[in-house]
Amino acid sequence: MDWSVYAAMPRLTITPGYSELWHEDATKLLVIEPEDSITVKKNGKSYAVPGGFMAIGSAIAIANHSPKPVTVKLTALAPKDKKQLRTMRPLICDKTESEFRTFAEALHAWSERCPDAGSESVGDMLTALLQKFNLPKPSPAHGRIDPRLIWIHRTIRMKYREPLTLEGLADSLQCNPVYLSNTYSKVFHCSPMKHLQRVRVDKARQLLADTDLSINDITLSVGYISRSQLATYFKKHYGVTPSEYRMNKSLREADTC
Repeated sequence: MDWSVYAAMPRLTITPGYSELWHEDATKLLVIEPEDSITVKKNGKSYAVPGGFMAIGSAIAIANHSPKPVTVKLTALAPKDKKQLRTMRPLICDKTESEFRTFAEALHAWSERCPDAGSESVGDMLTALLQKFNLPKPSPAHGRIDPRLIWIHRTIRMKYREPLTLEGLADSLQCNPVYLSNTYSKVFHCSPMKHLQRVRVDKARQLLADTDLSINDITLSVGYISRSQLATYFKKHYGVTPSEYRMNKSLREADTC
C-alpha cells in the first residue's frame, strides 16, 4: 500500500487532562511518539504508551492523565487509495527494537524531506508491521510479552540508582501497582521490586570486586540510602555482608600470590 504524509507535528504539547479523538473518519493512520507516558483510546479501551514507545492506529483518542504536559511527535499518514483503515487496536511499539526503530527513523526522514510524495520503502515497512503485529494481544504464555512490562524491566536496569518505587513505576504506565506487580511477576518470575534489589546488589558486588570505592560510596552509587540497607539486601542474596565479601576476595587473591 502506498502512503502519503497528511500532517506532521514534530513537537505537539498534550496538556494535563487533555483527551480528544483524532481523525474519526478512519482514513488516516496516526503514529504517536511521546516523550513521557500518555494514553491512547479506541473503542472504549485505554492503552498506555510509555515514553520512548510509539503507538500506531486509526480513529484513536489521545489523552494525558498525568499532572504535567507531555510532548509528542505526531505523524498522520493517509493511504493513496483512501481506503478505510481497520486496525483492531493500537499497535504499541518499543522503539529500541530494531524493526520499530528503523521504521521510526525512515518515517522521520521521509516526513521532513518530502511529505507530499509517497515512499515505497516506508509504506512497505508500515504495511509489514501492521500485518505482523496488529493482532489481538496474546498472553505471555503464548509468546508475546506486553511491551509495557519490557519497558519497566529495562527502566529498572537503567535507573536502579534512582529512588524507584512500585507506585512510581505503576504511575508511569497509569495502572494499579498491584496489577503491575502481579503481571510482571507472571512474566519475569519475580516482582519489580525484587528485580530492583537483584540489580542493585549485583552492581554493588561488581564494584566491590573491581574497584577500590568505599562501601559508603558504593551504597549511594547503587541507589541505597544507608550502608545497613545495602548490607541487609547483600547478605540476603550472597550470604555475607559487603565488608565480608571484599575481605574474602582479598584473602583469595593473597593466597594465589
